[in-house]
Amino acid sequence: MRRYAAFLRGVSPMNAKMPEVKKCFEAAGFREVKTLLSSGNVVFSAGASSEAALQNKIEAAMKKHLGNTILTIVRPLDALRAILDSDP
Repeated sequence: MRRYAAFLRGVSPMNAKMPEVKKCFEAAGFREVKTLLSSGNVVFSAGASSEAALQNKIEAAMKKHLGNTILTIVRPLDALRAILDSDP
C-alpha cells in the first residue's frame, strides 16, 4: 500500500468536521487515515491507483456521507517529499 496526502479545498468546522472526514475515508476503504486539526489535510494508505481515481473516490464518499461536494487534490507522499528534498 502506498501513502498519500489529500488536500480538501474549503473544509472548515462549519461544513466538515475532521472526525467525520476520517470516517468518510475509512468507509471508502482507505487505511491508516490521519487528519490534521481542521485543516482539510488527510494522510492515508491505499492500493495502487491513479491520483484522479483516488480523488474521485474521496469526493464521492464525502458527497455520500457528508452531503457536500468538496474538491480534493491527492498526491503520493513520496512525490511531496521529493519536492521538499529538491529545496525549490
